[in-house]
Amino acid sequence: MKELTKTLLFVAAAVLTMSVAVYTRPKVEQGSTQASEEVGTLLFPDLTDASAVTGLEMLSFNEELGSLKPFRIEQAREGEWIIPSRDGYPADAQNRVARAATMFVDLKVLNVEQSADHEQYGVVEPELGVTSAGDQGVGTLLKVFGGSGSKSNNVLADLIIGKPHKDLPGQYYVRRPGKSTVYRVEIDPTELSTEFTDWIDPSLLPIPPTEITKLLVRSYSVLIQNTKDGSALKLTPGYDATLEPDDSTWKLLSLREPRQGTLVDSELE
Repeated sequence: MKELTKTLLFVAAAVLTMSVAVYTRPKVEQGSTQASEEVGTLLFPDLTDASAVTGLEMLSFNEELGSLKPFRIEQAREGEWIIPSRDGYPADAQNRVARAATMFVDLKVLNVEQSADHEQYGVVEPELGVTSAGDQGVGTLLKVFGGSGSKSNNVLADLIIGKPHKDLPGQYYVRRPGKSTVYRVEIDPTELSTEFTDWIDPSLLPIPPTEITKLLVRSYSVLIQNTKDGSALKLTPGYDATLEPDDSTWKLLSLREPRQGTLVDSELE
């Protein structure tokens, strides 16, 4: 009987010890487990082909001025890009769009931040008609469009780019619009400028100066004439000049100036 009692006491002690161990074991947060599983994964797994991108749209916020600045560039035809807000001004952007699109094709999650303080990370979403002067922590919203046929304007990726990490160059805090999770990724926001001049070719003539052998300048003035049908434009010749390069300057070869409604040769000094 004594042996049975001892056995029961040992069993009871073992059960009690196991219960205490289970009750006091460290708890693993489900969200923490999910966050760790996201590290190293692609943020946009469905965006696999940079050549499918047909447009980029950015919306940035200037805290000092308290103003939003939208910008969009889109593909008019294959290989030809335009800026719609500038009356379809041609953009020198094929390579730049390719670099921007490639960033999103390969964009991996480096870390999932535990805090969801969007203002702290600078990933508050900018919104036209909502964001105003005094707002803090507003990021830059980027949308990548693409596809084919009737689906060429589908949103392939959208992201709010926030502040840079203070100790890790090239890494920024980001967030998907409508989602609370803040990620850290490696990205180059300079490729996503909202400045018009960053997307065009500033050269007036895309020709090396050494290849120019002669230059003809024709000057005209435009006159508005009123007619019975309204108004019309009339071009009036100003002068014609021919120049050629001479070391680091230009040499005037000929000059024709207007006299009595026609252009005549002028003597060169």
